[in-house]
Amino acid sequence: MDSTYDLIIVGGGPGGLAAAVYAGRAEWRTLLLEKGSYGGRINDTYEIRNYPGIMRDSGQHLMERFREHGASCPSVDWKRTTVTGIRKEDDVFVVETKRRGGGWF
Repeated sequence: MDSTYDLIIVGGGPGGLAAAVYAGRAEWRTLLLEKGSYGGRINDTYEIRNYPGIMRDSGQHLMERFREHGASCPSVDWKRTTVTGIRKEDDVFVVETKRRGGGWF
């Protein structure tokens, strides 16, 4: 398994999803790791009215749109897992996870 990435994003909340979109547009080989649902806590928000360009939306729907935007970038991979550690080996960072079959990237 080739598990080398230019960028690994830990957390799939609004900031992580936005970072995935920008990295994907730059064609960086990117991995986004999220332990729960993409979008994070904003999914629990019934109504969003203070986000630029969005007059009114639910948090869940807005995050679905973020996720779709990020998924349109073929250089971005998405994995659901919990990050358990990050360490540096020479000039490479290794991200350890609870994922079965190795659990590191």
